[in-house]
Amino acid sequence: MDIIPSLATFTVDLRDPNEERLEEQAASEGVFITTERLVRFQPVTFDETIVTLIEKAAKSRGLQSKRMTSGAGPDAQMMASVCPTAMTFVPSIDGISHNP
Repeated sequence: MDIIPSLATFTVDLRDPNEERLEEQAASEGVFITTERLVRFQPVTFDETIVTLIEKAAKSRGLQSKRMTSGAGPDAQMMASVCPTAMTFVPSIDGISHNP
């Protein structure tokens, strides 16, 4: 039996350090969204010196690295407004993270 609901409610987490680009990209792909904003944090750029040191440390150990955009906000995003900050992500099994 197929069931078609009259309403579906879900959460979408859209991330981009450039808010204008994020909005333009969604519109260019024909995405039209009705939203209720629950929370909004302004994007931050992490300290270039620290990011470069992290990359060099990985390379010196023969590890690959890649710069990534993150939506992680609890600590590092808040700290970036008061001191130089960066984050290191470590790959998880099968790419699954924050999942019980």
